[in-house]
Amino acid sequence: MFMRYSPAKKKFLAGLVVLSVLFILIRLRFIGHLLMWDEAWNILSLRAFILNAAADPFYWFYYYHPPLYMALGGLLAPFEQGLDIRLEVLSLAFSYGTFLVVYVMSARIGSWRLAWLSGLFSALLPAQLAYDTWIKRDPAAVFFGFLGLLLLYSRKFAWCAVALGLSLLGKENGVFFAAAALVMIPLLKVRRPLVKITYMALIIFALSSWWYLLFSEMTTHGSRFFAGGTSYIAAWGAGPLFYVKKLLPDLGGPGLVLFLFGLYFILNKTFSGKQPRWFFPAAVFFSVYIPISLVFALKPPWLSIPAMPAAAMIIGAGAFYLLRWSRKIKTLYAAVIPLAAGAVLSGFLFSYGGYHMATNPRGWPGALSSRTLAQYLNERMDENDRLMITGFEYWRMPTCPVFLYYWEPHPVKTISSGEKASDVIKEIRAKNISWFVVVGTPEPRPGSKFMKLARGFRDKTGAEPETVAWSYVWNTEKLLKK
Repeated sequence: MFMRYSPAKKKFLAGLVVLSVLFILIRLRFIGHLLMWDEAWNILSLRAFILNAAADPFYWFYYYHPPLYMALGGLLAPFEQGLDIRLEVLSLAFSYGTFLVVYVMSARIGSWRLAWLSGLFSALLPAQLAYDTWIKRDPAAVFFGFLGLLLLYSRKFAWCAVALGLSLLGKENGVFFAAAALVMIPLLKVRRPLVKITYMALIIFALSSWWYLLFSEMTTHGSRFFAGGTSYIAAWGAGPLFYVKKLLPDLGGPGLVLFLFGLYFILNKTFSGKQPRWFFPAAVFFSVYIPISLVFALKPPWLSIPAMPAAAMIIGAGAFYLLRWSRKIKTLYAAVIPLAAGAVLSGFLFSYGGYHMATNPRGWPGALSSRTLAQYLNERMDENDRLMITGFEYWRMPTCPVFLYYWEPHPVKTISSGEKASDVIKEIRAKNISWFVVVGTPEPRPGSKFMKLARGFRDKTGAEPETVAWSYVWNTEKLLKK
């Protein structure tokens, strides 16, 4: 192995230091980012769970996904200001752990040169920049999943199973890494593969099954959810090529070209060259992309997250392959260097908001408008003011978690679209409500089912609303004096 040789070891370590600094520094730009729907949802469910507030509608959401990430989040002072920052740093720590595993695994598969290239593209891959600081359980699941595969490569089967069990306690998508391990065991030509698979499965079951059998809400609803049997199909329904098309913003144009070369190189090395170790990143990538493309009916943008570190390794393999051939065909340098430079540059020029707007065109504006509305009310509401607000069209939630997270708590009542303007006015007077808001969708006006209410309220009161983040806002204090 390369580690036996001092010069190679020094280059390996030097690259690790430089790329680690790059990996962390470039992601620090996104600490404190606008929280998306799921991120705010996770914070509110964590707080409700710690308070044991079973009446809180967010309390039961704690049980929708495995507990490892949230349990660690509960240690980060969840009732003090800045919890979002601390949880983003927790996600970054897991993401950096995945980076380390990718770097070491690349060196074990190829050499320090492949480690450098895989580490570089892992540090700068657009999709990883977008998701590595997200307040979601994915970073924990991905870290332990890749760690398990590195342990599998080292023939540490029991420890591999432990890591895969922890991955499944991170999130359900840990199953993708278990599938990749199942593919790799026969390719590695281990002795008695069925015995290895059996006792690994028993260890994984012992570690993670308690959650899925006793607590998980997704155990019963997951198949219906991903089969598209919910209202979310309107938002996330798409064809089988959705994630394939999404590779362009995920990898960047130059990165996608290098990715295709890398796939060719890896498949050739695996099956023609009979070097199965090269197949590890492809095993992960296909174990994710085949089910999410061909089995799952819902296509939210983040389901491809577990495949992205593997994609970075494949891009690194593509650059490794082209640079090696450039030594034989000197004119190839003229194409390879600009291509690699373009892939690197796409990371340095990455726009966090631009990426999410391109890949989640409903979610990003919905989160932005929800925060803007919350901040507007925060600046104007007094401590004892009461708020009446219509339900959020944004993902059909009664009250958007993004709004609730950024909004300073006041007494609040949420009403449905069936309310009449005259009834709303009566309730405003009876309950001493100071502010009334008709919430908009991610469009330049409130949703059509609320427009009748908004017009009726304006006509009956004679009061024109303020337009804030596509919502209509009335200060109703004058109405209370009538």
